[in-house]
Amino acid sequence: MEAANELTTICDIAIRHNLIILSDEVYEYLTYGPGFSFLTSLPLACAAYTITVHSVFKAFDAAGWRTGHATGPWDLIRRVKNAHIILSFTTAGPAQVAATASLEEGQRNGYWDTEREKMEKNAKIICQVFAELTFPRLSGTVVCSQV
Repeated sequence: MEAANELTTICDIAIRHNLIILSDEVYEYLTYGPGFSFLTSLPLACAAYTITVHSVFKAFDAAGWRTGHATGPWDLIRRVKNAHIILSFTTAGPAQVAATASLEEGQRNGYWDTEREKMEKNAKIICQVFAELTFPRLSGTVVCSQV
């Protein structure tokens, strides 16, 4: 998890060099800890260079269903769509409907808060074990940072 100022630097570089940012936010609802920032929370200028990928079932601990979506400006999404057409897999229509219903219901009934609390509890246990083993404190997306 990067701090907002680091993400701003990434955006500045992308804009300056006309680069595309592919933001993997498959666990977008399961973030925890202070100071977490998404690229989508940054200035609008960055959005023109960003494709954000979301995975529905990975967020529900059902990896492998390959149901998700990408968001971004139409010019970039059009390219994603063109690449996706030639891929050899697709998700059945009922799974797509179930994914939409799951996201809506998860938001409505507090599922994400409950999952986040479970993740925080597990992360603290792992960090305690690492501390007892005198492992160094890790940074980045590793669970032991900022917990």
